[in-house]
Amino acid sequence: MNTSTLRTMSVSALLIGSLGATVVVAPASSAYPPGTAMTLASSTITPKQGAYVTLTASQAKPGCYVTFSSSSRYFKGGRKKANSAGVAALRTSFEKYGTFVVRATTTSGKCGGESATLTFYVSKAPRHR
Repeated sequence: MNTSTLRTMSVSALLIGSLGATVVVAPASSAYPPGTAMTLASSTITPKQGAYVTLTASQAKPGCYVTFSSSSRYFKGGRKKANSAGVAALRTSFEKYGTFVVRATTTSGKCGGESATLTFYVSKAPRHR
């Protein structure tokens, strides 16, 4: 083989490898567009009573409202609008210690009716002197 043939084979292999990578990456990036498979994350799942945590709902449909709630009256929930990336974040706290299940939901209809839950283990705050 001469240098020209080797160079052509190398360029062909590089081009085929690049096309293969493109085919693999493209479906993964569009597998879960905003508005499907919403997730809920937190800055901590073991906060102290009264301490602030940031809840982040991802994969919500952009422009839709996400409601953060719990069946406990000791959770300060709220409602936030999802940004253009489908993310809604809420800074909140728990007034009492114990186990809490927090739910993030969107309304049904054009916003998809998505929901996600997260369990928190809130510890008792130290006494103040």
